[in-house]
Amino acid sequence: MIKILEPLEIKGLIINNRIILQSMALGMADEKGLVTENIKDYYSNFAKMPLGAIILEHHYINISGKDSIGQLAIDSDECIKGLSEIANTIHKNGIACGVQINHSGSLTNSSITGVKIIGPSSILHPKGTEIPKEMSTVEINNIKKDFRKAAMRVKKAGFDFVEINGCHGYLLNQFISPLTNARLDEYGGIRANRIKLPIEIVKEIREEVGEDFLIFYRIAADDNMENGITIDDAKYLAVKLVDAGIDVLNVSQGLSGSKPAINQQGFFVHLAEGIKSVVSIPVITAGGISDAIFAHQVIKDGKADIVGVGRAILEDDNWVRKAIQQLRSLKE
Repeated sequence: MIKILEPLEIKGLIINNRIILQSMALGMADEKGLVTENIKDYYSNFAKMPLGAIILEHHYINISGKDSIGQLAIDSDECIKGLSEIANTIHKNGIACGVQINHSGSLTNSSITGVKIIGPSSILHPKGTEIPKEMSTVEINNIKKDFRKAAMRVKKAGFDFVEINGCHGYLLNQFISPLTNARLDEYGGIRANRIKLPIEIVKEIREEVGEDFLIFYRIAADDNMENGITIDDAKYLAVKLVDAGIDVLNVSQGLSGSKPAINQQGFFVHLAEGIKSVVSIPVITAGGISDAIFAHQVIKDGKADIVGVGRAILEDDNWVRKAIQQLRSLKE
């Protein structure tokens, strides 16, 4: 059996194969951030593909963290109904699924949020357009509560897991990076302090959803900027995240965003391999992967346990079927 086609069990959840749909922002929510018929249609189509799992796009946990027009929300119980319909559709096809939750911090702007943007410090984000307000301790505690409530809504909607977005320059990445965090309190300064908020959020969510519900974390493994976080910092964080209750680590980049300067498939595989070397839980890799044989080799070589594919699937409805057919023709 080709390993990438083998099922994977994580705390009782069966993922049918090691190819998953990575979260991709569709930008089709209504003005309140609620699920629309177009979104339902998109995920209904994804659910017909022989995927191991589907991770829904990032949802904002609070209006202050809304990233873009058309982004889905998970900031109130009103969001549960539409999401539960998507979960039911995906599950009818025997596919595991989860929702990514996020706060954009200083990477958004007030024209989108309608409120003053916030961040760990009053520092312009490298990819931002406005200087944020430094978050108070009260605001930090409120964000923890927002993440906690959002995770419970994911569970109530019937999904199998929640994924916390801690990468691509968003709020949790901003707290971890010394480029955006110059705080002088317990959430700033040394590395152990800068990872404090993500760790606290994981613990809050674990307490809220219980031990059986899976928690994924999309980890920033490298800011790819001078004086930013490096793979060594990410390894340190990864170990702490596992101790706090994370079940799966989804490895990506930090402040530089979702793509490196050199656009070649598998551009985050080396980072996933680094994270996998220090943890025993499943690790997801991604990064422009579009070739089934390449994906197979990544899993075969032990560089990751799961491969996330996004744009290739969005561009070709038959990509997964063709990939599986190609992989089954291999002689191992």
